[in-house]
Amino acid sequence: MKKSICTLVVSAFCALPGAAQAQRAQAVFYQQDRLYTAAPKGQPVLVGKQLATKPGRLAATTTVALYPHEIDASLTIPADMVFFQGLQSPHQPEWVYLERAEIGNAYNLWLYTTTTRRKQLLFSQPDSPVAGYALKPIAWSADQHVLYLEALKFDTDLEHEGVWSFDLRTRQVQRLALAPKYFSTPVLSPDRQQLLYAVSTSARRDLLHGFADEVAVYDLATSTETIVAQQKDVPHSVAGWALGPLTAADADASANPTAPATAARTSGIDYRLPWDANRQYYVSRHGTPAPTGPHTPTGSRSTIYDGISPHGYAAVDFDTPNDADDNVRAAAPGTVVSAGYCGDDCGYGNLVVIQHSDGTRTYYGHNKRVLVKAGQTVQTGTIVAIEGTTGRSSGDHIHFEWRAAGGNVATLGTFSDVGQPRQGWKYLSTTPNGGGTPPPVPTDTTVPTTSMATTNGSSTQSGDFTVNFTDADNVGVAERFYQPLEYYATTSEWRANRGNGFFNDNFGTGTLHSDYTLGADDWKGSWSVVGGRLRQSDLGPTNTAISTFLSQVPGNTYLYHFAAKLLGDVTARTGRFGIHIMASDVTLRERGNSYLIWFSNNDQKVRIIETSNNVLTERASADVTIPAGEFADYKVSYNTTNGEIRVYQNNRLALTWTDTTPLTSGNYLSLRTNQAQVEFDDLKVYKARGTSRSITVGPALSKDLRQVSTSSTTPAGKIKSLVRDASNNWSAMGNLDLIITPPAAAQAAEFQAELYPNPVEAKATLAYDLPNTGPVTVAVIDGYGKKILTLLDSSQVAGAHELPLAPLAKLRPGTYYVHIQAGARSSVRRFVKN
Repeated sequence: MKKSICTLVVSAFCALPGAAQAQRAQAVFYQQDRLYTAAPKGQPVLVGKQLATKPGRLAATTTVALYPHEIDASLTIPADMVFFQGLQSPHQPEWVYLERAEIGNAYNLWLYTTTTRRKQLLFSQPDSPVAGYALKPIAWSADQHVLYLEALKFDTDLEHEGVWSFDLRTRQVQRLALAPKYFSTPVLSPDRQQLLYAVSTSARRDLLHGFADEVAVYDLATSTETIVAQQKDVPHSVAGWALGPLTAADADASANPTAPATAARTSGIDYRLPWDANRQYYVSRHGTPAPTGPHTPTGSRSTIYDGISPHGYAAVDFDTPNDADDNVRAAAPGTVVSAGYCGDDCGYGNLVVIQHSDGTRTYYGHNKRVLVKAGQTVQTGTIVAIEGTTGRSSGDHIHFEWRAAGGNVATLGTFSDVGQPRQGWKYLSTTPNGGGTPPPVPTDTTVPTTSMATTNGSSTQSGDFTVNFTDADNVGVAERFYQPLEYYATTSEWRANRGNGFFNDNFGTGTLHSDYTLGADDWKGSWSVVGGRLRQSDLGPTNTAISTFLSQVPGNTYLYHFAAKLLGDVTARTGRFGIHIMASDVTLRERGNSYLIWFSNNDQKVRIIETSNNVLTERASADVTIPAGEFADYKVSYNTTNGEIRVYQNNRLALTWTDTTPLTSGNYLSLRTNQAQVEFDDLKVYKARGTSRSITVGPALSKDLRQVSTSSTTPAGKIKSLVRDASNNWSAMGNLDLIITPPAAAQAAEFQAELYPNPVEAKATLAYDLPNTGPVTVAVIDGYGKKILTLLDSSQVAGAHELPLAPLAKLRPGTYYVHIQAGARSSVRRFVKN
């Protein structure tokens, strides 16, 4: 989609085009400390310096809730979730709101009707249309059925990552063509036709430490972007929309004009300075909004920090000596909800996030080392890290930041001992030193529980339905997984839809399924099903492979679960075995790109080995007892968003490692042995979930449950549930049996299609069922709706078809859509090209 952009020649400003916009509201923004309004037919008008608009002079086009009671006093949030942000519809008695997990990246987006007090799940992390990100509601369009949603990643600085329109009727999403380096959440105009936002023109946008140097308006009707103001290296920020001409009489003098009073909420927590008592540090950088309350410096003001641009959040940098390795201490009691490296695209480096009693969160970034774990309880003064300069940082310092309940909304806080610190001033900590080391993670042996029920309470289903899960624990549930299973009466076994990221094989048929492939030549091995278990019986090969397709896509956390034992006599019960997850190519000896979880009886170790471009590199190892001649239970969880791998043996955590450049997708799962006879059993793959999940039913390849019950008492569907608490205790398996009846005739006749594997590396296939003979066209379109490839344009007979998609190998990496048109019916399938 071509964007219209106003060109700057000499002036620092450019005008909004078109006389038709003359009656629209005026965009209001700041350039440094100067307040301007955008003029329809000329340069923006200067209102004045050091001014902020008076309350009521800017139009409020959205009603936002930061707490659930602001929507409805009866609205409850699950104990393991946190309310993030709600948005009221101007058209209906409805709200849409986002809730997030206390620990982790799970989220749910709900539509809530206040008159009926009923809510509908729009989507959650596993089925998010923007993989790996959460989508927060920011505006409601002029169309009552269309929302605007903004992508963000929890507990990072990646907050303004694109805006999508979401149609409640069709469930279709479309990304808006905003400048990719926009800097602030767009503000919708009163007529709901334009979005106003700030943009960075720097080579690399830095949300944490940088600033925007232009302001732009996006016209929703024409999909065009117009630059309202631009002056390189001068901070610009958005104030909002004025319904009429704005003059100096509509503004007040302000000590902090770039941060309106409504931009942040104030926390009442008793915070203390986050370092050792009796030490003084300067503030080298403050945040936006800047502090406005009292402060009590203990040293003279330094001028060396003048001119440093502020943080994008309510943050403070305390300058420490280089390589000082000073302690970073918790500013208030709370629970650690994130601890570790934030990722190469995240500015914080090694980050600790603590949630406090009022739901607010404090961030401690750029650390040299992190000394606590997620789920751990800390007190004021607990050492949580060693200060450093990781991430986007130019030198050692302690980065401290406030965030609102839920996570990513700016919040102003006050340190009880010094007030609100100012840039350049020196402050003395009186924080209790708290014993010097973090307390151990509490010993907890109470196993969590999990159960579930359908929303309508029925165990008989003929179409898509929702399952509500009830999870409980004395400390707190940290991870939740689920698995839909479908019963194949012809072979009397339960399987799962590999295209949806689930897998299940109990090896009960006596033979290998045809969907397995073996290695070639000397790495083939001798694989068979014996006594209801999968056996590799050749002691010779140093590498054997049995692999199967499994769609593993960005934004999900997967749990790989199996049992295994070494076979043979006393001398032969040695060797190695393991599993490749997220594998990209099983025609290569080392599975292309993957992670190999490798168990060795020879030296009693478990290892995490990364395969990159078919080269193995050991990343982490730990001592563990690998029994010979008896089965052990193995679980491996992998988070595609933060790269964390956790390995469990017999429900005990054995090893963790976090990949700072994680694999976000994979097409295969592969078992492997090395000079060992090994039996495997109950190979399963689950996906992460929230407190409810939508389960799809029908004959299409994309459905979770595709089989129909052979009688009114024979289940053809089953939902499994498994949860882990913060102390790494695992629940017993939850189970829900379902009778699946044939769908209505109209539903059965719908045109169905599926593309696999997805994401696409080089090879892919489109499978579809034609209800009638006739012309069929298949095309690839990009995210803006532009057709870029025609894959098929011919007549085909009714029935099942498979179309090889070799031309997809030529596409550049990104997100695309395959559009299939068969007569009056059509289908669209989203895919990712790696």
